[in-house]
Amino acid sequence: MTMHFTRLSRAGAIAALLAILQATAGPTLPAAVGAARSACGAFAVVPSPTFKGYSGLNAVSGDSHRDVWAVGSDILKHTYHNVVEHWNGHVWSLAHMDANANLTDPVAPGLARPGLQGVDALSPKDVWAVGQDANRFPMIEHWNGVRWKVVRSPQPGEGGGLLAIGGRSPSALWAVGEYNPGKTSGEVRTLIEHWNRKRWIRIAA
Repeated sequence: MTMHFTRLSRAGAIAALLAILQATAGPTLPAAVGAARSACGAFAVVPSPTFKGYSGLNAVSGDSHRDVWAVGSDILKHTYHNVVEHWNGHVWSLAHMDANANLTDPVAPGLARPGLQGVDALSPKDVWAVGQDANRFPMIEHWNGVRWKVVRSPQPGEGGGLLAIGGRSPSALWAVGEYNPGKTSGEVRTLIEHWNRKRWIRIAA
């Protein structure tokens, strides 16, 4: 299946992340969107890697027009796979893919499915991606210019996931999502995590 870019549907998580980022000052969102339209012109479908399973991309970020990353997931033979694609200025290529979780595993009510949901590219050697791991807990991965590596992060409650990530500098990154205090309760609470260049910490919401 060929993957195409689609609009992110996690409006609540994106709104929360934008509120955090705007609180640190900087250009307004409408101004940024207007500038992007003026610089880039019209959007067009671009060929990307094809997968045998049911695939989708959830987020995209780049630090330049020759260094862009997209993340999502692929479902093949009842197994979720994390998917990372990279744009080098000419073509999209598969940069990373690994098995995540079995499709038949139980999932806490209201929580996101396993896979990568958000990405933030700060530089060619500093890219972050967030989502949900095979155990249905928040997951954060980091690209250091050589390889992707899972980074330890807070694991509240009995399940959860991160839906978006963003920041204005390598020392001021924020990730937002949700978690469930009990797998059978059906309750979903807001999850905010912050990177201070040393570790990820949970921020009360």
